[in-house]
Amino acid sequence: MDVCYLLAECWQSAETTLFEPKPSDIADWSSGQLVVFLEAITDFENPLTPAAVGKMKDSYKFLDSENAEILSRFLIVALKAKDEKLYARTAEALGQWGRMKFVRPLFRLLDGCDRELAVATFKKNENFYHPICRYVLRIHCAE
Repeated sequence: MDVCYLLAECWQSAETTLFEPKPSDIADWSSGQLVVFLEAITDFENPLTPAAVGKMKDSYKFLDSENAEILSRFLIVALKAKDEKLYARTAEALGQWGRMKFVRPLFRLLDGCDRELAVATFKKNENFYHPICRYVLRIHCAE
């Protein structure tokens, strides 16, 4: 896991260093390592910038992942960065997963970035969500 945290540290200082991400940074990593890396990024006191998220997206191709654990965590990184370019992709993902584990954190962050899109996404996918997830999100939308 040390390599995951070391790479996350590079991203944390990317704005002030000459760090340039490359696909080879994570080429041999397991999905578990990618999750640890992305969670370390989400725990930063200061989120990445949208420009840094764009570099990460282009270098590591997280949007191409079919693994919900990886894609959801990358979208959390993007929403914390307030990367408007990924709001629509987040709404799309929220229509692919019905489990609260993935939906609730993304929905809350999307709501904080673009409430109108979050509510529209909920209404569009309401009947798809697990009943408990639907109930929790409905309460959140009413606030």
